[in-house]
Amino acid sequence: AWMDEGLAVHNQEWQDPAIRFEIQNAVGPILKERINRALGGEFFCGPDSTRTACTNFGFVLQAVNPPEEVGQAFSQTAAAAQTAEKWNASGASDTPSIASR
Repeated sequence: AWMDEGLAVHNQEWQDPAIRFEIQNAVGPILKERINRALGGEFFCGPDSTRTACTNFGFVLQAVNPPEEVGQAFSQTAAAAQTAEKWNASGASDTPSIASR
């Protein structure tokens, strides 16, 4: 059940328009550079480009649907973090103190 809950949380984050916008802004410049490098020049520019300035082109990330393995890995990481938080909040420690040695 905890894996399903973790996956649901990450699916909500992946579908958040603000997060998708951040991803677009981060990926856009890299995508432009790699495409133009592969083509051997600045052939793809943004809509605000001029003859002397090639701005980043835009793209719209419609939806994020990561592979199932990625979703499961995120869920396992989230579950482990929750377990660690609960364990730390309880004050439990499996490490003996110096005084008890």
